[in-house]
Parts: sequence; structure tokens; C-alpha cells
Amino acid sequence: PRPGRVGRGGSRVSRLAAGDLDQGWVLHRRRYRETSLIVEFLTREHGRVAAVARGALRGRSALAGILQPATPVGLALRGRG
Repeated sequence: PRPGRVGRGGSRVSRLAAGDLDQGWVLHRRRYRETSLIVEFLTREHGRVAAVARGALRGRSALAGILQPATPVGLALRGRG
């Protein structure tokens, strides 16, 4: 699958309707460039999805701790395909 973009939380995600959010599990993550990750999720609605978590490895990013393998997450995916 082509990578999408993971919502970072905050006001952008809170404005989404409950139907736009998907629940899933982190399967795998690998580094992408200097501060980003490519993360593979297993979701209820979309199955296996790869997404780019931009800025997840920056010093103040809350995503680095959340995107560990076998962690349940709520997702707001957007992007291509």
C-alpha cells in the first residue's frame, strides 16, 4: 500500500467526526528520512495500512512513544489511495 499521513492529534483530529476515526494496532515502524517514520497499522476498516508519521522522531514529539509495535491506536488517515 502507498503511505498516507497520520494525524498528529490536537485540534485537527478533534474536529473530525467519530465516523472518520479508525481503530487499529501498530505492526511495524521504520525510519524515514531524519525525523519521520513509516508505520504499518492493522485497522478494522482498512486492513493493513502503511503511513508516514512526519516529525515523529523530533525531540518534543508525542508520537515517538505512541507508535511502538503492538500498541492500540486511534487513527485519522488522509492522503492518497
